[in-house]
Amino acid sequence: MISPKLRQAEYELERNSICGQILADTRRELYLHLPYMDMALSVLHPEQTGATQTFGSDGFHLYYHPDFLIRMYKRGKIAVNRGLLHTILHCLLGHLDKAAGKDERLWDIACDVVVEQILDEMPLRCLRIPPNAEKKNWYYRLKQEFSVFTAERVYRYLQETTLTERTWQQLMAAFLVDDHQFWYQEQEPRAQQTRQQRWEDIRNRMQTEMETFGREADDHSESLREAVRVKNRRRYDF
Repeated sequence: MISPKLRQAEYELERNSICGQILADTRRELYLHLPYMDMALSVLHPEQTGATQTFGSDGFHLYYHPDFLIRMYKRGKIAVNRGLLHTILHCLLGHLDKAAGKDERLWDIACDVVVEQILDEMPLRCLRIPPNAEKKNWYYRLKQEFSVFTAERVYRYLQETTLTERTWQQLMAAFLVDDHQFWYQEQEPRAQQTRQQRWEDIRNRMQTEMETFGREADDHSESLREAVRVKNRRRYDF
C-alpha cells in the first residue's frame, strides 16, 4: 500500500512536470509569433510558490501557483499565452521599477490597462480574446487624452478622475490579470539596478529587432513598438 506521503510526493512531481511543460509550450508558441521577444520570453526563471494564488514577477522570477496554472490551461491555451505575456510586458516596460512612491492601487491598474491595451491590439489568434464593453469604453476614454498609452499617463488620468467603488470593481474585473505584490518587495539596491539594466538591455535589443522585422512587427503590434520606443527614449510628455 502506498503511503499518503509517497502519494503526495508523486502527485507533486507529476504536477511540477505538467507545469514545466505548459510554460515551455507557451514560450515556444509565443516565440513563433513574436521572434523579436526571444530574450524577454526566456529571461524569467519559473518558480512555484504558495505566496500567490495566481502568478506574477519580481523581474527575475516568474512566480506561479501550480494549481492556478493548470486550471488556466484547462480553460484554453490563449489564457495562458496572454497571462505569461502580460507579466513579461510589465517587466519589459519598467512597471516594477516605477512602482515606488506610487499609490499602489492606482499604479497597479494603470499598468494593467496599458498591457491589456497592447495585447488587445495584437491581431494574433494565439492571444485573441475580444475585449469586453468595459475595456472598450476605457480605451475610448483614454485615447481622447493621448495617442500612446504609458502607465504614467494612465496613472495621472486616474488620479485626476473621480472613481466610485463600483467603477473600481469594474476596472479590476476588466483588467486585473496577475499578482503585483512582488513589485513592492524590498530588494537590495544592487539587485534593483541589475533588474533595471537587464530589462533596459532587453528593450534596446527588442527595439532593434522590431525595426529589423519591419512591417511584420508593425502588423503584430504597433502599440507595443510605440511603447518600447517611448520607454527607450526616456522622455515623457505627461
